[in-house]
Amino acid sequence: MTAAENGFTSVEIATTHGSRDMPCEIVTDGLVIVPAFGEDETGTSVLMGGFSVTHAPSGRMVTQSHACLPCARMTALNLANTGVDWASLQFTGQEETKAAVGNRMSAVTAAMAEFEQCRHVGGAR
Repeated sequence: MTAAENGFTSVEIATTHGSRDMPCEIVTDGLVIVPAFGEDETGTSVLMGGFSVTHAPSGRMVTQSHACLPCARMTALNLANTGVDWASLQFTGQEETKAAVGNRMSAVTAAMAEFEQCRHVGGAR
């Protein structure tokens, strides 16, 4: 993560067109909240509305959709309280991550429930 001139901290996010430097809100050393974005056919980033919880060391999304800022914050705090060491977690892929999270997976799943139920952005899921 780096501090930008505008006062926001930014994190490098992995995308299909390479990495993108995105502004973020730090929750822990391992978790940040970033604006939800997509890419158009040229690879240009476009805002989607809402926010995602992201694993800061890898730049990979922890949440697979987007939610309003209060729900994203609550989810990130709940994830931070699961006992998972997000800062040192090697987020290399879904199966590897599940193995690293181990017996805390049920706590992670429960922490994600609020995020998945958010109806404030994008309508009912």
